[in-house]
Amino acid sequence: MGYTVLRGSFVIRYPDLPRQGPQPDGDTVKFKPDTPALVDTLPRRSGRPAQINSRGISVRLEAIDALETHFDNDHQELAGANAARDALLTQLGFTGVTFFPDAPNNVEPRRPGLRPRLCAVQRHRRQRPDDRVHLPR
Repeated sequence: MGYTVLRGSFVIRYPDLPRQGPQPDGDTVKFKPDTPALVDTLPRRSGRPAQINSRGISVRLEAIDALETHFDNDHQELAGANAARDALLTQLGFTGVTFFPDAPNNVEPRRPGLRPRLCAVQRHRRQRPDDRVHLPR
């Protein structure tokens, strides 16, 4: 099976909605593709269209299953979940990330992340791509 290369940027906050932005965890992060139409060309397991909008699409990393920082107003073992999230953000190039004390899943980065190439195989059952991420060197 071939891959589709998607160029774009990872998004960990919305400047205009900082407390309502994406909430990355250890295995999922928001990605804004330069060419959103390419997402529609990915094979669909479920047959439903992708949940993509002008702010991007949530990306589920292939072969990674991290503890949940938040899910249905709950979380799993929080120290491990936060460590997984922080490690992923660091690998994506986000450093010096802080979190709102009263909204601990919303982040405030001090500098932008790297511009990755995302190699997508197919869409996940929850309408987000299962991906391999290749960071520029």
